[in-house]
Order: sequence, then C-alpha cells, then structure tokens
Amino acid sequence: MSPEQALGKTDLGPAVDTYALGAILYEMLTGRPPFRGQSPLETQRQVISVDPVPPTRLNPRTPRDLQTICLKCLEKAPQHRYASALALAEDLDHFLRGEPIAARSVSPPERVVRWLRRKPTAAALTGAIILTGLLTLALLVGSLHASQKRAAAVRAVQSDLREIAELESTKDWEKIAVVLARVEGRMADGGPAGLRTDIDQAASDLQLAKRLEHIRTHRTPLLGGIPDKAVGDRSYEAAFRDSNLGVNDSAKEMAERIMASPLRRTLVEGLDDWAVCASEPRRRAWCLEIAQLVDPGPDGWGHRLRDSSAWQDHAALAEVGVAAPIELLPMSLLVAVVERLQDLGGDAVELLKRVDGERPGDFGVNFRLGFALMTQKKPADAVGYYRAALAIQPGVVVCDNLAYALRASGKLDEAIAYCERAIRMDPNYAPAHSNLGLALKAQGKLDLAIDCFRRALELNPQFAPAHSNLAIALKKQGDVAGAMEHYEKSARLAPDAIEPRYNLGLLLAREGRLDEAIQRFQEVLRIKPGWALAHSELGDAYFVQGRLDEAIVEFRKAIALDPNDPLSHSGLGKALLKGGEHSEEAMAEFERSLALNPELAGGQLGMGKCLQRLGRASEAIEYFEKAAQSERESAAAHASLGETYLALGEVDKARESLRRCLDLNPKDEELRRSATELLEHPELNRAPESPPEK
Repeated sequence: MSPEQALGKTDLGPAVDTYALGAILYEMLTGRPPFRGQSPLETQRQVISVDPVPPTRLNPRTPRDLQTICLKCLEKAPQHRYASALALAEDLDHFLRGEPIAARSVSPPERVVRWLRRKPTAAALTGAIILTGLLTLALLVGSLHASQKRAAAVRAVQSDLREIAELESTKDWEKIAVVLARVEGRMADGGPAGLRTDIDQAASDLQLAKRLEHIRTHRTPLLGGIPDKAVGDRSYEAAFRDSNLGVNDSAKEMAERIMASPLRRTLVEGLDDWAVCASEPRRRAWCLEIAQLVDPGPDGWGHRLRDSSAWQDHAALAEVGVAAPIELLPMSLLVAVVERLQDLGGDAVELLKRVDGERPGDFGVNFRLGFALMTQKKPADAVGYYRAALAIQPGVVVCDNLAYALRASGKLDEAIAYCERAIRMDPNYAPAHSNLGLALKAQGKLDLAIDCFRRALELNPQFAPAHSNLAIALKKQGDVAGAMEHYEKSARLAPDAIEPRYNLGLLLAREGRLDEAIQRFQEVLRIKPGWALAHSELGDAYFVQGRLDEAIVEFRKAIALDPNDPLSHSGLGKALLKGGEHSEEAMAEFERSLALNPELAGGQLGMGKCLQRLGRASEAIEYFEKAAQSERESAAAHASLGETYLALGEVDKARESLRRCLDLNPKDEELRRSATELLEHPELNRAPESPPEK
C-alpha cells in the first residue's frame, strides 16, 4: 500500500504501481518488506511518515545502484518516483548492463570502480599500487592522528548539537535522545567546559520539550468526560517555572528569552496551547502576547490570530480564522484557534475541513475534526477522522475517543475492541475503563459495566465522568442510595457539569426529596441558563409541592425555549387545571401535548380530568384507561377512573380502580389520601341488597 492509499486519497495513478514494484524489489534484496510494524495500524503509520531502511544496512552486498532504483520507487511523494513502469524497466536494464542509471548521476569515483570491474587484471595491479600508497600514507599521517582526535571529537559534538537543534522541529524525541547519547559517548574522555555546558543545556531542552508535548497531548478533550483545562493551566505554569523561563515577567522579557532559545518553536506551541486552557483572562492574554512577539507570522497573521479580544468573541475569531492563509501558518496555532472557537460555542467544523484540505494527513486536524463532529452528534462521520488520526499517531487518548465514537454509532463490539486496545496501551488510563463500561452497559452487561466504572475510580478517584456513569448504572440496578452518592461526588468534582446535577435532581424528586431536587435544578439553570428541560423539571417539582404559580412560570419558560416539548405543555396544563381558574387554557395545553406525542400519559390523564370537569365522563374514562397503561401515571389514572366510575354509579368498577391505585403504592401522599377517602365513600361500603325471597 502506497502512502497516498494509506491516507485514503482517491486520485491515484501509475505511481501506485511503481511503489508496489519497489516494495517487491525491496523484499527481494533484504528478505523483509520495507515496513513492518507490530500491528496493521503501526505499519500504516510507517508507510505514511517513516523512510525505509536503506537495503545496504540489511544486506551489505546490495549494489548501490540497485538500492537507488529501489528507494526511488518507494519515495513518499508520487512525483518523485519513476514516471512509468517503462522508465523503471529501462533503469533496471541500464543496471544489468553495468551502465549509469537515470535515477542519479554517477560520480567519478564510481566510474573508476566500474572500470576496474570490467578490467580485472588491471584492477589487481592498480589495487596493489593503491594499497602500497595508502599504507605509506597511513604511516605518514599516523603520528598526526592522536593530536587531531580530540579536535575531531569536538567538531563531531558541535555537529551533533546542530543536528539536535534541527531535529527539534520534527519532535522526534527518541532520535534526539539517540544523538544526545552519541554526544555523551564522544565526550567520555572529557572536553572543553563550554561544550559541556552546551551539552547539558541540550539535555535540559530535550526534557522541557518532552514535558510540554506530554502536557499538550494528555490534556486532550475526552469524549463523555469533562476536559479539565485547569490541570493543563497548572502543568504549563510549573513547566515554565521549573525551566527558569519565568511565569511572572513581562511579555517582552519572556519573548526575548524565547527568541534566544533553540526551543523557540516548541515554546511558542506551548504558549498557544496554554492560552487555550488558561483559567484567567490575564494569563491567556499574557500567553498570546508573548507568542505574538516571537511569531508574528506571515503578513502579521500570527499576530491577528492571537488577538486577545478575538479570543473572547467566537464570531470575531471565526471571521479571522476563515480569512487566514492556512497554508502558511503553523498547525499548532490553527489547532489552538479551533479549540478556542469550540470553547466559545462556535462551529469549528468548516475551518477544520479547510485546514484538512491544505494539510492532509495531520494528526491534530483529524483528531479535532473527529471531536468537533462528535459535539455535533455526528459519530459516524467522526469515526473516519479518528481512524486517520490513530493511523498517523497512535495514542491512548485518540484510541479511546475512537471507541467512544464507535459506541455512539451503535458498533458496540468494535467499540469494546478499541477500549481494550487503549487499556493495553496504558492499563492505568481511567477514561478507557469508564468508556469500556459504557459499551458493556449498552450491551446489557450491567454487572461488568459497574466493575469497569469502579476500576476507573480506583485508578483515578477524581474522574468525575466515571462517578456519573457508575451512578446511572447503580440506579438501573435499583441501588438508589449508591446512585445518589456517586452523582453527588461527580457534581463536586465537576463544578460546571450539568448532567450529574440534573440526574440527581430527577432521582431526588422521585424519592420525594423535593427541596433538594429544586436546589439541583436551580444549580443546573445557573450553569446553563435557558435549558428548557431543566425549567420543565423544576416546574414539576414546584407543582408537587403545591407552588402552582412558580410551577406555571417555569413551564411557560420551558415552552418559550422549546415549543415542541410535549412534557412542558402537559405540565403547564396540569398546573393550570389544579389552579381551578384556567380549565379552557389547561385543556388547550393538553391538546397541544397530545398533538406532539399522542402516547404521552400525562397529556392523556390531563385531558381526562378536563373532560371529567365538563361532565363528559365516558370520554374521560377513555383517556384515563390509556393513561393507566403508563408506569409513571398508572396510580393517578386508576384514582381518576375510580372517581369517575363512582360519579356514574358503577361502584364495582370504582372500587376496583381505587384498590388498584393503592396497590401501586404511589409516593404522592395527596393521591394516596384521596384514593383512601374515596374507598371509604358510603356508596362503596354499602352492603349488597339481599335477593327477594321466592
């Protein structure tokens, strides 16, 4: 598979076949394929981003010309390969005839070697002469070698240090570490003090660069979780302080230090990412100003994209992002702008797709596209981008997010496989265990899911999503107390999370702890003002407490925010009906709720009560019987049936319905009391008349 195929491109040409021929030739020369990873994804990553090992390293007998032909076939860029199979065949024919190949020009020394091969007798004589000369020369220069050895080592170390500076831009930390180890080997016998200082600084720079990269990748947003940017903020501050760069100096002083550092590019990338997760606006503005001074960008675009005022307004940031010359700007800055745009509530998908068009095969862009599409509830679209990101740069976070997207797409078995793969990558990564629990719960394996959630919390007791997920599973298992405990913990750990507070409010309301439920719904609305569902549930809690005016206000707010929510219309109807002065308006609300959802039990119960008040008992019974089929409204519907049958004089049916209401053990004290009082009605307790004597 060629690199362009691995990247999923569709505009393929003859260069793909040339690549395949090169791969076959490579295996013939070395006995192994050009790329061989521990997994298919690792092999795919190597095809995209790693150069093949030259065949001569694996088989020293490989002719250089043949190696050149092979590696030209395996060039990453299609335009750098042979233009056609014919061109490849012609070059192979040149090689077989001992002629210069077209892949590169033959140097004068190589021409001499080939002449010697064609003239073996002359070659032997010439070789003897050359050998004699070399031995003589070796004796002459031998005495100079020892004195020059140290100077050569110094020059080699200086060259290695320059190589390290160049490698910094590639972020190939392993290769940099290898070069540093080589430097230490060269300096084993000592060396100039100044050079030792430079080496120590290079080692320190490597540790800082790896630390900044680790912060950036491990504070990546987690699907199904709450990205804790405060952790990233603290981590960046500690990294800059520990490296003696400073965290309290002016932006100008910081910029001067960074400009003088070989880690300039890495430090600017760190500042861009720090600005994304900075907790305080002043710290964000400080990071952006330093980055502006160090990297103004082409035509000042780096400066414009880091404008602190634009970072407070998603419309302004989107406008400058759309106009920016994507192809000229560093990817780290573009990714930071995208994440900030998402944090401000803007739509970053189009900007990301534009970046992807200019920079195909970039890990950060594919990862962010996947995340953005998940926030838009498009998991099937997100899966493809996560797969590409995982192939480009395998890692536990992207693997876990791919599993999450697969689960949301309904592909549970595949989601579980990727969760397990993420756990193999890092057995202590709590989110992967929690995500595995979600997939198992979706398969109905509740006990196994609970074990996964508990394991996640053993690894990280502060991981709020795992507490919330465990609470949902425990509630489903019937453990109400356990569910409440973990909802409370999740809410404490995630001050801005609405899900645990909302779910806890629902559970408290169901348990009759209405004051606490109201408090939770109010917290939700402080965090997310204008959420229709929270207004509706708050209205329900007020209704049960008999606070009808407050309930009506909340139901009206919910309807204004979401006119198509049948529950809010039904809730408003029951509050108006219970107030006793708005029967017609109440009936209109119940009709709207049933128009939106004909099976809504609350709407059916409310319509029945309205019809009962209007004296249309037979129609009311029809609605009550429908509502009685619902688990949530069954007790209230049976109570209403009993009352209606009693009014019609059908005492047996009335008695049966009221007893059925009490058998359901309703938590509503008023409903239980009303049903009990109706059962004590004289009509229902009169002894049946004796049949007349014959």
